[in-house]
Amino acid sequence: KEEGLQQGRQEGKQEGQKFALEKILIAQLEKKFRVLSDADRQRITSADPDTLLRWGERLIIAGSLKEVFD
Repeated sequence: KEEGLQQGRQEGKQEGQKFALEKILIAQLEKKFRVLSDADRQRITSADPDTLLRWGERLIIAGSLKEVFD
């Protein structure tokens, strides 16, 4: 029972971290490129945490959304 609770907490923590990465990336992309399409938002919310981090790093030097996502 305790092991199940611990696993549930860990999964909740990971989901919370992913949600935070999504929100931060969306906010930064909107600040830099103004408007995100629904497709771009869906792409972000469907991505895994490593991909979100990679896109966040690319955002720093990207001149377009294409450069972030490609």
